[in-house]
Amino acid sequence: MFRPKQFKIWLFTALLSGLLLASFRCSVRKHDNIFDPQSGIDTLDMKLELRSADSVICFSWYPHYQAEITGYHLFRKIGNQRTFTSLAVLPATQTRFCDSLVHYDISYAYYLRLIGISDESPPTSVLRTVPGPGQIWVLDRWNEYILKFSYDMRHELLSHYAIWIPQALALNSAKSLAVITYPLYHYIEVIDPATGALKEEVTSVRYPYACVFNRTENNFWITDTTGALYEFGLNGTLQLLDGKLSKPEEIAFDAQGRGVVLDAGQHALILYHSDGTRRGKITGFNGQRFGSLKFLTAGSQGRYFYFIASGDTCEILYRLSTLTDSLTRLYQESGLQVVRENPKDHTLWLAVNGTHKAKILQLSDDGLRLNTLSGFGYIEDFALNPVNGNLVIADPEAHRVLHLRSDGSKVGVYTKAPYPFKVYIE
Repeated sequence: MFRPKQFKIWLFTALLSGLLLASFRCSVRKHDNIFDPQSGIDTLDMKLELRSADSVICFSWYPHYQAEITGYHLFRKIGNQRTFTSLAVLPATQTRFCDSLVHYDISYAYYLRLIGISDESPPTSVLRTVPGPGQIWVLDRWNEYILKFSYDMRHELLSHYAIWIPQALALNSAKSLAVITYPLYHYIEVIDPATGALKEEVTSVRYPYACVFNRTENNFWITDTTGALYEFGLNGTLQLLDGKLSKPEEIAFDAQGRGVVLDAGQHALILYHSDGTRRGKITGFNGQRFGSLKFLTAGSQGRYFYFIASGDTCEILYRLSTLTDSLTRLYQESGLQVVRENPKDHTLWLAVNGTHKAKILQLSDDGLRLNTLSGFGYIEDFALNPVNGNLVIADPEAHRVLHLRSDGSKVGVYTKAPYPFKVYIE
């Protein structure tokens, strides 16, 4: 028996279901068909990931769309160019591109369009970078991760989950190994600096602290602040070099691979031959013993060591000749923190932390002031790029890592660092 009311309900339900199904199909088509000009897609949700930006810019991508792709159309813009131009047409099987036609300190921008059977897709988001010599490592006292950045600090190349708190990092000459020390956990880890993959663990050193690679002997030296110095080989062997130290906190090597250890407990510099046997000890200058010692580094060409000692009213910067073991007093002021030598002109860059602000001084090789960079909160550490003399500065008070040229102009900045305290340039 025909029932009009039930028929109307059935008809209404069928029409509504049809409309919903059609709407659903249209919405899927609108979002999925990247080659449809009516899709409403302005930019593809496909990111270009930077892999390196040194003498070559390399990046990769992951095509997660289900559409049939026959290739990729790559576009590039250089410096102050107003528009992008076509750079290359790539096969659909390629998901990585390296641009070797680049120059340092010039901005480059890239995007892709996916090529379909009859049309091209909207563009991906734009990848922007400034290539330059080296990559930047950051150790942070509060962050759980050790980070590696591109030269311009725009791109995070590696985020390595670390044991709190890392103290030091050292890379071998081939950049195939990175050794990281964790004194609070009595732990040393060896990782692949490109991927962060763990290669080896060492747990037999009580408080591993400083770690530096000896390029001449092709091994690492590691201090234990309970009073020992170790040699760590590339094959994973650990050998005790000196067990009669007090509190060794810093290591540096000269051009011949001879080492110097800053022993904070003895207020002394301990001198070693390249094989790790002792050859001398320096405890003072002109008959006066050192106060506390706080920093040690080697000059750019291994001709000098530089270190900071406390005087009666201020800190004093000293230079130690690697040829004669003679000392020169270069500069004194309160708040001396870190010093680096520029290999290009042999000027010195010296971080000074004042009561309310910090600065970096440029000194001549005999200690005369040449220039001043200011505007810092507190400088815990800085690294100097041996290729162009740029400075990478850890400023924990401002929670940032700055990359500056020697004239103070900015290359890049990382502003999400809780407490950066060590920086390295790979």
